[in-house]
Amino acid sequence: SSSQPVSKADSGRKLTLRRKLAYTVVCVLVVLLLGEGAVRARAWLRYGSAAPNVPDELVVLNEEIGLRVPRPGAERIGSKIHITINSLGFRGNEFTLEKSPNTVRIVCVGALTTFCAEVSDNNATWPARLQSLLQAKYPDVNIQVINAGVGGYVITDSLKNVEHRFLPLQPDLVVFYEANNDMA
Repeated sequence: SSSQPVSKADSGRKLTLRRKLAYTVVCVLVVLLLGEGAVRARAWLRYGSAAPNVPDELVVLNEEIGLRVPRPGAERIGSKIHITINSLGFRGNEFTLEKSPNTVRIVCVGALTTFCAEVSDNNATWPARLQSLLQAKYPDVNIQVINAGVGGYVITDSLKNVEHRFLPLQPDLVVFYEANNDMA
């Protein structure tokens, strides 16, 4: 037979290598779990929830169009976040359905990245910041930028949203921003 005897030193090295590998795997898992815990704790402290998403109390199913939409008049207050939905069901300040003369109305459509659920308040969302920048640049024009983002939307939802909720607002421009919902 051609089998060679294995010395204690060789078997000890193999066992040591296995132990090192097992130890490394355990350490990596512990670091990942601690990281996940830290991220969730930060979210809890900052937003009042371990999952900073559009909270269920802020949305309602609009059965007529078959979409979840922000609930008019809803409000979410966390330790460092304040989200308000206006009376027309959009995140941000109140505005009228009728567009007054000398008004440029821009509707921002998309999902959570447009709604900005992790942003401290309505004035810090990117649509609100866009309005501030445009209003400063064009002070003689009334600029209205409407945040029509809803978390979880995909392109087909956004198109339904445009057709049923925004076209009556007579927008001059629609900005569509989508991150990854359709890819996922």
